[in-house]
Amino acid sequence: PRPSPPLRLDRLTLARVFRGDIVNWRDPAILALNPALRADMPDACIQVVARGDSSGTTEIFKKALSSFDPVFMQAIGTAPTGGPSGWPTTFIPNLYCRGIEFRDGNQGVAAYVLNTPGAIGYASLGTADYFDLQRAWMMQGQNAVEPTAESAMYAALEKGLVVAEDEIGGGSQQSGSQECEVAGINNNFTPEITDSRGMLSWPISGLTYLIIRTGCPNTRLRL
Repeated sequence: PRPSPPLRLDRLTLARVFRGDIVNWRDPAILALNPALRADMPDACIQVVARGDSSGTTEIFKKALSSFDPVFMQAIGTAPTGGPSGWPTTFIPNLYCRGIEFRDGNQGVAAYVLNTPGAIGYASLGTADYFDLQRAWMMQGQNAVEPTAESAMYAALEKGLVVAEDEIGGGSQQSGSQECEVAGINNNFTPEITDSRGMLSWPISGLTYLIIRTGCPNTRLRL
């Protein structure tokens, strides 16, 4: 069953879990963030599961955790991966409670978490919604932020990305293009929206790009 209130994590605690430094759900760092769950938190291993295939989701997740924790950045974020998963393999058997599990695809990770007591992983928001997964909330200062489309939008706005006014309830968008100065452009000329700091922003957000041919009849664009 879902805990009420939901599990809360902060930047450093999440990074420590995924680099194998926190291995039990009753770790003091987790209990300190979740006083309302202290009595119900199991004395059990944290089973980490990650993507085993090449994944943009992994890159976004690693990039965020690297910005949260310099130890994670050195040990995992910039370490040689030794395979398509994006996770280094040389140190992993010596860390974590029961090693780290790898599954292909967002669906593979989600299914493993759903069926494994004590497991924690990462997946796209759409996948988490589809599997009705319990989701941890992230602390932004004293505020706990739920992973939602809205909190990801706030992360994008914080980084300077333009969002149509009608998407945030502010009226209609005028025709024509808008220009803005976008912060955080990387070497691939794409904006980075991880590590947002706003009280309403989800700090592990990324962008998905769609390329659509112009001039197609509307009937061919229907899904």
